Amino acid sequence: QQEWKSLYELVGNLYAFKQLTILSEQLGHSGETVDRYYRYLFDTLEEDIEELIHSLSVHSLPFDFDPFMEELKQETADLVERDDQFNYERMNLYRMLWSQLLKKKSWRDGERKRLETFGDGKRTQAEEVALAHQYFLAHQDRDTLDHLKKMGIQTLPFTFYWIEELTSQGDFNRAGDYIEYLSQHMRTAVVKMGNYHQARDFTRHALRTAMPYFRTGGREDLYEKLLAQSLPYSFIEYEDFLFAKGQYEKWGELFTYANYESLSVPNDKMKIVQKEAPEVLLPILHQAADGLIAQKNRS
Repeated sequence: QQEWKSLYELVGNLYAFKQLTILSEQLGHSGETVDRYYRYLFDTLEEDIEELIHSLSVHSLPFDFDPFMEELKQETADLVERDDQFNYERMNLYRMLWSQLLKKKSWRDGERKRLETFGDGKRTQAEEVALAHQYFLAHQDRDTLDHLKKMGIQTLPFTFYWIEELTSQGDFNRAGDYIEYLSQHMRTAVVKMGNYHQARDFTRHALRTAMPYFRTGGREDLYEKLLAQSLPYSFIEYEDFLFAKGQYEKWGELFTYANYESLSVPNDKMKIVQKEAPEVLLPILHQAADGLIAQKNRS
């Protein structure tokens, strides 16, 4: 049967993932070496595992599968019992398996209690995120977010997965709590990032992840808060938002805040503001003039 084939392939891919991490550690390869020569192998394994989990999750699995599911539970425990440079991949595989495949309430309750039993300060970072995920699956959202807060800003990307999961299920009330948490910590996250492109990519991903919530009538003030906390990396989206809302004064302030010498107001928007609120353009034009004078003086 196809289900058995998918299960065997899933177990095989998990085994290959673990062996590849062990080999990488034994060879002493740095993250840079892994990225350059064989990171794509981890990406391929993750993608294959995700497809196999999905193919199994859409079928009603026979009771004969239960012993194998018990083994899979142990595999997930093995995944998160250590910390290394593959923590993100380990935690992501754990998340996918428990969200989509290991759905029995008794299994999830048992796993949550297993992780809690270790006690604070005695879990690996991967196990800490695993416990947060178990709280999420149990609808203990306050415990999830409190746990994330203790772990620090590096765990913020995991909120993306939970927001996506909740919005895909139509559970927008819960999604709003996670987007609120995301907006509260965006500023700290982007400031700590190494370069503009990294922070811009993170911001774009955060906004894209949260967008289904806002399109279905989610709190508009929360979207604006997310935009404001992500500046300057959210400038493009924030400028569009303010202009669409007709908030021309704030829109003009955003342009002067950005203070990019090469930045020019789109002509179509310039014409509309010139008609609706011409006073808004004065600071922008003054700033542009100052920029041209400064450029001329340098040349």
